[in-house]
Amino acid sequence: AIREAGICVYGSFIYGLDGDTLDTPNLLYDFIEETGIDVPGINILRPIPGTALFERLASEGRLMFPKEDIYAFRYSWGQELLCKPKQISVEDFIESYCDLTARLFTLQQALKRTLNAPAIPHAILMFNLAYIQMYGLSRRDLRQQLLRLKQTHSEHLNFSSATSATDSFPSSVHLSVNS
Repeated sequence: AIREAGICVYGSFIYGLDGDTLDTPNLLYDFIEETGIDVPGINILRPIPGTALFERLASEGRLMFPKEDIYAFRYSWGQELLCKPKQISVEDFIESYCDLTARLFTLQQALKRTLNAPAIPHAILMFNLAYIQMYGLSRRDLRQQLLRLKQTHSEHLNFSSATSATDSFPSSVHLSVNS
């Protein structure tokens, strides 16, 4: 009904919630395709300092940076994994996020969304083209983060399967993306 009224839809989704599994990216992709969302946004869960989520993840040992490090939490155009997923290994999470965004943000997808947009197709095209670039940066940043983790903390990580929330990383690991 919304699209039939000429209203475009921006759908913003968070991947990395406690209930997410390796099935989640395919479910998100299918939902976005089936509903015809004009501009999808796929975000990684970011525990904001001072929130109940941040405190809970800190108490569970799932933050991937020291709780008191005010520089670890920052916004960037790219994405950075700041907390360990509950049901997915770090490596599988990063690769599944990268695969999802690589499938969603292509020139073909941007053109399809533009042609199907109920209104303002030029804006829909510009958003989707910008997101191709932005999510490309996100994939690069996340893969660099994963490579650094493998190089510096391989003895603490289980990259092949999901681990419990407390045994993947030492609590003092500070991860930052240097662009």
